[in-house]
Amino acid sequence: MTRSPTPVIVAVPGKHGTSYRAIVERPRRGGVRQPQLTKTFSEVKGGRAAAEAWWHEQVRRRDGGPWSSEAELDLATVLELHLARRQASGEMSSGTAANRRSLIAHTYGDLLALPVAQITAFDLERCQAQRQRDGIAGATRELAYVALSAVFRELNLPDNPITHVRRPKNDTLPGDRWTAAEAASFLAAETGRRELALWALMLRAGLRKGEALALAWRDVRFRDRLIHVDRTLTLRLNAANHLVETLGDRAKTRESVRDIPLPQDLSAILAAHKLRMKAEADLLGLPWHEDRFVLPADDGDHFLPSYKLYRRLAAALARTGARPLGGCHGFRRTFAALALEHGVPLPYVMEWMGHRDVETTMRYAKTNPQEHQRQAAQLAAALALPHFVTDFVTADARRGAPDDETGE
Repeated sequence: MTRSPTPVIVAVPGKHGTSYRAIVERPRRGGVRQPQLTKTFSEVKGGRAAAEAWWHEQVRRRDGGPWSSEAELDLATVLELHLARRQASGEMSSGTAANRRSLIAHTYGDLLALPVAQITAFDLERCQAQRQRDGIAGATRELAYVALSAVFRELNLPDNPITHVRRPKNDTLPGDRWTAAEAASFLAAETGRRELALWALMLRAGLRKGEALALAWRDVRFRDRLIHVDRTLTLRLNAANHLVETLGDRAKTRESVRDIPLPQDLSAILAAHKLRMKAEADLLGLPWHEDRFVLPADDGDHFLPSYKLYRRLAAALARTGARPLGGCHGFRRTFAALALEHGVPLPYVMEWMGHRDVETTMRYAKTNPQEHQRQAAQLAAALALPHFVTDFVTADARRGAPDDETGE
């Protein structure tokens, strides 16, 4: 008779009682040790009995064949396992893993709770079409498709659904952004709208989407004329093992913690918006404090989710007739490009953008064809020859210049 393996369960004392953490060892792959599978169960969620049942189920799947049995798990869990393996093998950094998690969650978020084996090509196509209608850039949808393809490919499915899905087309122009006139026209057309402050923060201060949504009034320092950035929205696994957008306790990178100058026009927009948010809080019966979000959700008490922001941006572009920029990042691209065009030194733009090095900032330094003649004229004025030289050359040209080859 085969002896049943003993579950590896660790008791974890806590403030609200003891929880039980089940730990499952995974087989090596290519000589590389794989990360453990762990899950914690509180007494409310079944305690030790639930932890043991989960442990036995995972061991059964582990010993039943190749890791394609992960297809029985939901997509969110499979994604985390895929990213953990890539990080453990050194193929992927934690930052790259976070980026891929964000891409897949924003594009295929409707499928995260489904078992992978139940996901069809139609489901994937439907998600891609919906994200396109929401205004998510083609480049973002293409990157999400590539990232999810790697997850599915690792499962060795007999019929991989993503191979039947057309790869999204990158319909975003490289470096596409607005001119100063286009940016000003868009903000003017959105005057009076609730989202005006958010558009202005990204267009006039270069904030990332997650930074703008996480910004609180305590971070807007009117007296010092500064905007302090020290946190952003992030994606994490909840208790149900699903990816959800939450408020992070830190910025994207160490360099992302920064102070950005608050221009006078942006200060006026935010001051008027603050009065509006105070009035909304009074109507909702909420006490006012400086920790409230600059642009909260409709309930006035939580941050605005990214998916709602994309829909509001699509509606704003339709209202104003403005040229699409391929998502919210086009605002940040516009800010950096205009700052560099108007002579702001590169180190200042790098610091305002929260970049680690100047090479990243230089990606935004796309030349504007309309500026070529003006810049050439300024250079010609700076390098202009003395009048007596130009007068001599002009007179010589009138007499007829000699032929370059014959000298005659």
